Amino acid sequence: MTFFVAGTKTLSSVDVGNPLPANTTNMIIAHHQISLAGIEAVGRFLGLTLLLLVTGCADPIENAKQKVRGYAVNKHDVVYRGLEAYSGDVVCGEFDSFTAWGESNGYKRFIVYKDNVLASPSSEDWAIFCTEKSAEALLATYGIGPFSAENTDLEKIHKDLKYLDTALNLYLDNFGIYPPHGNDANLRKLLDRKPGEENKDAGYLSALPTDPWGNDYHYVKLRTLHGSPQMYKLYTLGKDGIVGGSGENADVSNEHVKYLDHIKGL
Repeated sequence: MTFFVAGTKTLSSVDVGNPLPANTTNMIIAHHQISLAGIEAVGRFLGLTLLLLVTGCADPIENAKQKVRGYAVNKHDVVYRGLEAYSGDVVCGEFDSFTAWGESNGYKRFIVYKDNVLASPSSEDWAIFCTEKSAEALLATYGIGPFSAENTDLEKIHKDLKYLDTALNLYLDNFGIYPPHGNDANLRKLLDRKPGEENKDAGYLSALPTDPWGNDYHYVKLRTLHGSPQMYKLYTLGKDGIVGGSGENADVSNEHVKYLDHIKGL
């Protein structure tokens, strides 16, 4: 058996009957201790480097700046002000960009939440996203809520609207338009067999959900300009079935799903 020790001659024919001298054994142990210490030091350095990289990339304000830059007229000359981070991966603020002649386009508000950018947020968007009390803001702004685990009616509406939205967009992918609206069609088109499906029951939905009070959800295909994205409105009028109201009587639509998603994720 042969050992190679840094800085020493080669030692061979070592066995139980011919043990290493004590000083040579100590040199081998010391060599391994130094090697282990070096590995541990490198490991600590790499770990710290990775932590710094991850921390830097995880800065919500810097991430928001990068996302908003894509909406600027001049992506290479953008300035920001009033940036604030909130719970739920939300950043609110204002940005401005300059023309090639150095002219300002004026500051505009923006909201970044998760991977979404609202480059022209409404006052309602600002009130609900740019606060640490989004549930209270939703109730004050639209009369919807309180959104909590105890509010099973609002939880069902939230799930139903997302469920119907998924089906409507699958229909859009197949036909290039949303289903027509009106008493003769409405959402029942989503029960039709999908193109290419042999099973006559293989529709976009197996059944249409109703709101917590047994009423059908209202659906309206919105008019859009030629070439503009297809749009629709899907909503419930609440327990009373009358436009307006708050709490259980509040009108809740697909417009509000982004707020409910945000609050649920807090």
